Amino acid sequence: AGDCGINMHECLELSLEETNNQIHKLEKPGIDGSTAVICTVYNNSIWSANLGDSRAMLFRNSSSFPLTEDHTPEEPSEKQRIESLGGKIERVK
Repeated sequence: AGDCGINMHECLELSLEETNNQIHKLEKPGIDGSTAVICTVYNNSIWSANLGDSRAMLFRNSSSFPLTEDHTPEEPSEKQRIESLGGKIERVK
């Protein structure tokens, strides 16, 4: 019966943004950490989104398929995003 006006991309994005905002209200200053994965099936399509250091994979018939892209500081776009928000990346041994 159609998509009923639902924009799944926007719905997942807003859900993760609100989750992240609520978690940051609970954290102590200087403590990092939100991570989440959302997967749903809608109109015969698999929709997925991730926040932080988390990953979704689909396993079928002995094969695996990534459903999300990793958000790690090693990725140039993620490093730039973190630093543009005033974040700092440090290697810990």
